[in-house]
Amino acid sequence: MSTLRVALMVWAMIAGCSSSAMAQPSGRSTELQVAAKHFNALPLAIRHEVQMLLIVGGYSDSVTNDEFSRRLFASIHAFQTQHGFFANGIMDARQHAQLKEVADPLLSAWGLKLFKHPVSGSPLWVPAGLNLEAETTENGVLFKSPRFEVAFRYLPRATLAGVHTELESLLRSKGVAINYSLVKPDFATIISANGTIDAMRRYQRIGNGVIGFSLQWDRQVHPDAIRLAVLMSDLFRANVQLNLARMPPRPLTPAVATSTPPPPKAQAASRSEPPKDGPNEDTVSTGTGFYVSQSGHILTNNHVIEGCRSVTVTTHDGGVQRARIIGSDQVNDLALVQVAEKPPAVASIRTGARIGEPAFAFGFPLAGVLATSGNFTSGSITATAGLLDDTRMYQVSTPVQAGNSGGPLLDQTGNVVGVIVSKLDVLKVAAVLKDMPQNINFAIKANVAVGFLEAKGVTAASSSSNETVAPADIAEWAKRFSVYIVCK
Repeated sequence: MSTLRVALMVWAMIAGCSSSAMAQPSGRSTELQVAAKHFNALPLAIRHEVQMLLIVGGYSDSVTNDEFSRRLFASIHAFQTQHGFFANGIMDARQHAQLKEVADPLLSAWGLKLFKHPVSGSPLWVPAGLNLEAETTENGVLFKSPRFEVAFRYLPRATLAGVHTELESLLRSKGVAINYSLVKPDFATIISANGTIDAMRRYQRIGNGVIGFSLQWDRQVHPDAIRLAVLMSDLFRANVQLNLARMPPRPLTPAVATSTPPPPKAQAASRSEPPKDGPNEDTVSTGTGFYVSQSGHILTNNHVIEGCRSVTVTTHDGGVQRARIIGSDQVNDLALVQVAEKPPAVASIRTGARIGEPAFAFGFPLAGVLATSGNFTSGSITATAGLLDDTRMYQVSTPVQAGNSGGPLLDQTGNVVGVIVSKLDVLKVAAVLKDMPQNINFAIKANVAVGFLEAKGVTAASSSSNETVAPADIAEWAKRFSVYIVCK
């Protein structure tokens, strides 16, 4: 493996220079400062997208940062020079559009899709467009083709140092050359080469264990996989280490072919009868949602409406309406749809629920089996973080089933404090932990939902009332603003 190739992979693992480390040779400092001022004034999402597009285009070898850096200046400068723009480090809208076109062929070919580990729930963006076969392993999932593979592993009760040492020993015993190896308090990485096969491994400390992935490819077959390795590492770092809802840039054109079978799913993604990839007209799945505005906006989970060709909602009085999808957030598993008619009621949302508070759920689980009028269950908030200390989630003892996804989690005043999203797959967890967990379910916190709604231009109603309401009255109120969602 060349020194440049090793350097590229190393920079994928390490954060780029901070804005304070921008010393430049004489004659460049003013130009860099002007470029930094322009870049730092851009919306944060645009700053991240530009850096990811530079990675895909082959101009950057560093993970994204919020602020401008000397390394980023050099990357933009290289792009501008190659494409005949005035090379001043300032990327305008026309150049941004050109950069998207440069990156589009690889983004379209990779077809990155979000996959969540079946036990830990940790996210990883997988190149589904590379026609990878998915199979369950002892510690997670393996995606592979003859000359390319991604392994996603969760190791409960393991330590970074222990995993790193074990991997190093294993590779050396097989005669594999280790080109780079690093252990930090929060992550570890190993970069290796064996003939034409390059590999990158990154593991992250999470909760009481270790989560990570390895990427292995034949550089003669996949010469641009190094860019994919950098991008996947950047997204993994943002989603897992920094707990940020970051997504890869969207391709201008969809992947040409994706024959990847649906990865093994945890029970956590609970909509009734989930459709396969590429749903046909006969495929139907169901979930729950609830009104969040007088304009007909309905909040639900992304996995409830993902891949749907049409979405309909049924209100408590039996009225059926066609809904249009307004937007979604794959990382936080939220989606917003809208109907034309005014809702019968709108939910009030409260943030900051505490551990031990009573919690109620309303939804339409197990469609075709349970009551079509909806189900109401009660429990409590048992933890203010989800799997592996995921601070976006509440853990609740309130019973939920497939079809509850997207429904409201309510407090004892009738306010919505979360969005039901998942239940722990006890069989998968028992296979790994050798213990049978009980009554563990999860809801997305209200503050995450409010942030998503605000990003879509919807202001959620709130209530300061602390008057306790009888559970039967909460159920009646929730029934009025909740809807049954059908995806085809």
